[in-house]
Amino acid sequence: MLKYPVIIFTLFYLTSCKTSQEELNLSDRETILLDSEYNRWLRTKYGYVTWKPKKEDLRILNIVINKAIKNNKFNFIKQPINKNIETYYRQYIPYINKSNERLIKINAFCELLKTPPTPSQKDIGFTNIDWKEEYVEVEDGESCYWELIINIDTKEYE
Repeated sequence: MLKYPVIIFTLFYLTSCKTSQEELNLSDRETILLDSEYNRWLRTKYGYVTWKPKKEDLRILNIVINKAIKNNKFNFIKQPINKNIETYYRQYIPYINKSNERLIKINAFCELLKTPPTPSQKDIGFTNIDWKEEYVEVEDGESCYWELIINIDTKEYE
């Protein structure tokens, strides 16, 4: 008798929990990090909590990115950013700051990085970073790498 309620609950849970990627119609070069090591670091270090953006939040994000482009925030990039922004891989890290504002950090890079094998994996060779699940950190990536923090509530950037 208990079997049917469990099956119904499981089906309801699975159908109601689509991934953010599907719901938000993100491109194959965009991802939202909700439970990465970076999210956990933000929570531990600053007490910032992760939140799930909706379509409207991503619409605001794009409006603010366009504002940053118009204000020459990306003047270090050789090609005009508004013409090539779609070519960047973009990680969106949503969090709520101490002022209870909803922020989305954009971590963008123009190529997928590879990691070297560990000593125990020496025969495997270099492998791609799982950029859709883990934060990509680059030091001095020049115009191939940029970050922007968008405040969804104030519609400002930094």
